[in-house]
Amino acid sequence: MVVQNYNVDRPAYTLSAFEEKHPKMVKEPLTRLQRLQKSGKRAGTYASKKFTRKKVLQSAMGLFPVTRWLPNYKIRDYLFSDIVTGLTVAVMMVPQSMGYAQIANLPLIHGLYTSFFSLIVYFLMGTSKHISVAPAAIISWMTGTAVFTNGKRMLLSDPTLAIMNINNTLNSTDMPMPSISGELLIEDIPMDVRLTVAMTLAFLAGLIELSMGVMQLGFVTLYLSDTLTDGFVTGAALYIMTSQFKFIFGLKVPTFEGPFKLLRTWYAILSNLGHSQWHEIVIAVGSILILLLFKVVINKKLKLRIPIPIDFILVIFVTTLSYFLKFHENWQIDIVQAIPTGIPKPQLPEVHLLKDLIVDGIIIAITSFAFTISVANHLAKKHDYKVEANQELIALGVDSVVCSFFRGFAPAASMSRSLLQEGLGGKTQVVSALPL
Repeated sequence: MVVQNYNVDRPAYTLSAFEEKHPKMVKEPLTRLQRLQKSGKRAGTYASKKFTRKKVLQSAMGLFPVTRWLPNYKIRDYLFSDIVTGLTVAVMMVPQSMGYAQIANLPLIHGLYTSFFSLIVYFLMGTSKHISVAPAAIISWMTGTAVFTNGKRMLLSDPTLAIMNINNTLNSTDMPMPSISGELLIEDIPMDVRLTVAMTLAFLAGLIELSMGVMQLGFVTLYLSDTLTDGFVTGAALYIMTSQFKFIFGLKVPTFEGPFKLLRTWYAILSNLGHSQWHEIVIAVGSILILLLFKVVINKKLKLRIPIPIDFILVIFVTTLSYFLKFHENWQIDIVQAIPTGIPKPQLPEVHLLKDLIVDGIIIAITSFAFTISVANHLAKKHDYKVEANQELIALGVDSVVCSFFRGFAPAASMSRSLLQEGLGGKTQVVSALPL
């Protein structure tokens, strides 16, 4: 066994001798400019390593999925089907969007604004090949409820708004019927107030969805059971149907709040049937029967590859009748009148209203995403591809924010349009771009 010996030879220092041999290095303090230059150099070094060209390109492709699938688009296999499907869905979307704007208590043109910008954004950022994102019934109803509730609060807190609305009414040739029960009507709330609430609500819902997408919270829909979703849809359908009966009978029925508001609304409608306008009943019931005949009987029995667009045809037919028979002049039937042309100027929402709309914004954001992702997943499983939940959140968020800048309201996937788009053989998101 070999034993190794180590000999350490070093001088012993006193503190004063050590400090004399190894004096302290005193650094001169850096100026503010030097500190900024040093920090910038460190940030530049970090960015050059973290944000390489490849990583930036991957991030952009993740944020805009169109950059991934459009270069691989098979024109011969997909283009004809996408064109036919896109035009058919567009024909259906026009009257639908106008109707959903009415449910949202807004002028009909704002449904078209929402559709236009929703389609652009989803084409660029969506991951589902088959869903149609534009105004949807449930989100429109929730927006309309929030518009009335918050518009009423603003009207009561600022009486000058009511005076402005009265002046606008007196200057108008269309004198609205007074409320039968004396309650506040949605027509009593100035249109500018309604638009402000709807736009701010869409902006807030979009910010919430964007935040959820950035934080990767797409998994929240796993906790929404089918029973909960089905029950909510059924309840919302009852409210939407009830909200349209006043238009069928030509009644001015107030919007109730609080418990039993559905029953109170039905009581107000039934107890005032004597004030119904028979002209509006004939038009409404006739339109419903024609829609049922074509949608339930003719289109299903004939099994046409492209169903007859009875929605669009009916709108054109009734509009023509209204023009020649002068519905408004002869029977005081409300008509759309002039529709503005072109795209509205961008307008920022009212930020000071965000705190009052936070609850409605959260509910609409979660509901919009839940229904959109459920429809998207259903169609994705059927066609064997995957939908990115977090990217869908970001797409919906950007969609709502953009719509809020252009006088629109919060969009979502529509079940009827999405099923039509899939059933007609639409292959990709190009279908969303064609109606533009």
